[in-house]
Amino acid sequence: MLDSPEIPTRSEPLDPNKIFLPSNVELRFLFSKHHAAVDVGDPDEFRRSVRSSDIVIPESLAWNQAWLDDTRLVAKGKDNVYKHWKNAVSGLPDSEFALAMGSALFNSHAQVVFVDYSVSDITPEELSAQHSLVGPKEELLGSNFDDAVERFNSQIQQAAKVEKDREDHMLLQFGPRLTEAIDPNPKLAKKERVAVLAILGTGHRRVYDLLKQRYSNEDELPHVSQETVQEPIQSIYNRVKLIYKSGETTTDDARKRMLLECVGESLLMPMRSHPDFSWLDVKKSSEILSALSEGEIREMYDSLDRESKIVDLQAPVWRKIQSMRQS
Repeated sequence: MLDSPEIPTRSEPLDPNKIFLPSNVELRFLFSKHHAAVDVGDPDEFRRSVRSSDIVIPESLAWNQAWLDDTRLVAKGKDNVYKHWKNAVSGLPDSEFALAMGSALFNSHAQVVFVDYSVSDITPEELSAQHSLVGPKEELLGSNFDDAVERFNSQIQQAAKVEKDREDHMLLQFGPRLTEAIDPNPKLAKKERVAVLAILGTGHRRVYDLLKQRYSNEDELPHVSQETVQEPIQSIYNRVKLIYKSGETTTDDARKRMLLECVGESLLMPMRSHPDFSWLDVKKSSEILSALSEGEIREMYDSLDRESKIVDLQAPVWRKIQSMRQS
């Protein structure tokens, strides 16, 4: 595996006192996987959630002004822009989820706000680290299992570092961006409660947690709440990334499992939208991966030629999942 470039820590740590929401905001987080169409849950319920919101904040890494403008026009019901928007989204890795969200957003007349990193806020190295689940799978296994584990672990640490900085950025953007959306709009400025829906991936719960700490009183505005579309699969990869984001360290066993889960995740994602598999099938398969012994992990690694790529681990991983699902 190749060494990833070191990504510098952003200079200023998050100042919680700079986190704020406008006084009439009722902010609801909707957490979901955001890969397949099924990740929106019940499509009718998802549509109602979007259409009952005054402001919608989709996750939008590396956005630009043209994309924000087009998304706002989609929400206003502009057919010609919506067709162009769908064509552009269709080429993205997470197109199924994005298209489902666009369908709910179209003609909703909700205001659209982005709080994520814009394309000018994030470096190419940081963007690459955010997609660290994809890149390493195309690299060679190498001759040493333990070395491959540590190199992959380094990639996850880099991804966690960038993700934490990205979430800090989101937290500091909620207040200013919502104020810009509400204050010039007479209808929203006069509303006692402005309903805001933030749609984020399940890995970004830290954003909710920190805002909830700031606004913990359930009976006062601003108010912060959350819901999850589906029970998230708690992979070791995600748990370790959360540990790194908190500044703690992880175990040697967890680092070894992460390498395999990186491969397993790409097997499980298509299952979630396949008619022959239920959510419980996917959850059980994820649990199988998490329960493998170190010996089983090494055995699968050693079954392949050293010139193989990490992605080639999919074959022995799938055989293991199939055999254990049937036992």
